[in-house]
Amino acid sequence: MCAIRPRRRLVGLAIAVGCVAFISLAAPPAQAAEPVVGNYHAKPGADGMTQNWMVTGEPIFWKIKIVYFDKAGQEIGSAHAATATRKGKSNDVLDFVIQWDKKPDPKWPDYPKCVMKLDEKDKDKATFTTTFRKQEIQTGELERVK
Repeated sequence: MCAIRPRRRLVGLAIAVGCVAFISLAAPPAQAAEPVVGNYHAKPGADGMTQNWMVTGEPIFWKIKIVYFDKAGQEIGSAHAATATRKGKSNDVLDFVIQWDKKPDPKWPDYPKCVMKLDEKDKDKATFTTTFRKQEIQTGELERVK
């Protein structure tokens, strides 16, 4: 009985190693940099507030960080994407829910939905729309910081 156990372990190890080798061979090749990845600056809105967006990620996992500034350039709030998915024909749309780290305006709702869409002609420009219960809260234009 003692002689069988080591053999079972070796067979199990060989199967596990074979699965890892198969998975690593089946992985897709590395792709070019994602077009939505980068740092963006939003033009001031009607309230004079500006925003800096930092978008990082890969085809499956996206991280979005937004920092809000008042007219004087002082940081007044920040948020990050609670969930983010890429959509659109050319994968140029990020759809996510905003989770506030600190609300820039206390009247803004918790967990609004936001959509960021790259410009079809100029990939250094984008627009965003923030909604809550199908009501538009904020829209704006983003420009990539180079």
